[in-house]
Amino acid sequence: MVFCTLVRRVSKASRKVTSTQILEFDFKPSYSEADFIIAGSNSNLWDLLQDVENWPDNRFILVGPEYSGKTHLARIWEIKNKAHCFEAEEFSAEEYAKFPSTKSIVLENLERLCGNREQEEDLFQFCDTVSKESRKLLITSSQDPKELEFIKPDLRSRLLGTRVGKINQPDAKLLSILYSKLFSDKQISYTPDLIQYLVKNSERSFSAAHRMVENLDKMSLMNRKPVSKKMIRELIKEGPVKKKGTREEIVLKNTTKGSSDFLNSEYPEAVEVPPSEIEGPKKYFNRELSWLNFNWRVLEEAQNPDVPLLERVRFLSISATNFDEFYSVRVAGLMELASTGNYPPGSDGRLPSEQLVEIERESRNLISAQIDTWNLIREEMEDVGILILERERLTEDDRNYL
Repeated sequence: MVFCTLVRRVSKASRKVTSTQILEFDFKPSYSEADFIIAGSNSNLWDLLQDVENWPDNRFILVGPEYSGKTHLARIWEIKNKAHCFEAEEFSAEEYAKFPSTKSIVLENLERLCGNREQEEDLFQFCDTVSKESRKLLITSSQDPKELEFIKPDLRSRLLGTRVGKINQPDAKLLSILYSKLFSDKQISYTPDLIQYLVKNSERSFSAAHRMVENLDKMSLMNRKPVSKKMIRELIKEGPVKKKGTREEIVLKNTTKGSSDFLNSEYPEAVEVPPSEIEGPKKYFNRELSWLNFNWRVLEEAQNPDVPLLERVRFLSISATNFDEFYSVRVAGLMELASTGNYPPGSDGRLPSEQLVEIERESRNLISAQIDTWNLIREEMEDVGILILERERLTEDDRNYL
């Protein structure tokens, strides 16, 4: 279920921009039920919130991350049940005593009340009042009550006995709906292909989706260009990489802007090495691993956005085709030595079998990075009209010509 907070639209005429200034508008959230999207694994929460007669002790806690729509859902519930809403900062016995005839109460942002002894005592008393007087209490929180550090143990016990409904981070289907809605609210033109690209490559969270659309909107206005995959890639590279441990992270981690300008780079600081550490095999680099490191550096040129696009393709090609000679000559030689007694060791002391293990591990990492780099470059090429067509994308005329 997307509990996303939608914004009021402004006319396109008002979205004027100069080369030095973006006009900021105060978009007021819309909390109408019509703007509420029900989808995904959270859809059962809607039914639970309507079923107030079956709330244990007349209480319900709605837990969800930033921008997940807790407030949106609470406002709908508030209107339907003619409730009064308290922000945690203003909640007190004195305040809720002003509404003796109000049967339904909303308390927003429980986590902000946690740790205030007086407010915790007031909430504990109010929980008892809710049960005794058959009132209804809806609480929202960004954290599960069991994760909060309450001063008052009795309040913690009360809240741990309260039914909790959690808003989960969006899955792919939900994120697709959310991005479409956010783009529409800001009157940003988009295509299904652009949404799919965002869903595939962006962090799957409500807050990240909101930040992404905000930044894309600003970038589009500043550049006076429609939102594109290229803009999305630039934002992903500038911020935290969305998928930890994926091969894309390896590509972005090894992308160093301006790395080709090595002539202007600062010299590294000198490090003193004890004489004992540069004697014997330790003073030598392994020839084959050094060759792989060289090809990593070639690949970094292919990943460098400062290098012209087709030059990046050339660097990627060099890094990839170098493997032919490397495996057919150098690795083949090591395999022969390993099969005939694993001797002699290299100048750095590694046996042929040890070198083969390290070569395979490093080669796999390098090849994976090459594949991901190619996928990124190919998308950039398509953005500027350079297409590489596979057989299934050829027309009948294309095939006859070829």
